[in-house]
Amino acid sequence: YNNSKKITYLPVFDEYKETEIDGEENQIIQAVSKIIELEKTDKKFREKYLKKEKQTLFLNKNTKIILEKYIERGNYILPQEIKIEDSLNNIVADISLDEIKVNTDIVKETFILEDKKIK
Repeated sequence: YNNSKKITYLPVFDEYKETEIDGEENQIIQAVSKIIELEKTDKKFREKYLKKEKQTLFLNKNTKIILEKYIERGNYILPQEIKIEDSLNNIVADISLDEIKVNTDIVKETFILEDKKIK
């Protein structure tokens, strides 16, 4: 993901496809990025996160993220149920992650784009 675009690798065809991100998908990506950022930088958030406590955070003045439930996989604690609401408390997204598998063998270099043509 980069700004308003995403690049998807299609291994069957050995090609990359670039597409625009829609508004809802972009909000979900921003929410995930905010959770990662706070887990790294905000001591109170991290403490509640490690205790798997429900917490609400604000993406901006119009969007809030509610971490409702967590799941442990290996050495990782991951949000399992996440709600994203607008300023009027309308649910923008209700995300539930099940059957989560963590691939600990994956390396960052796997995600670096080579000089492949993007279609």
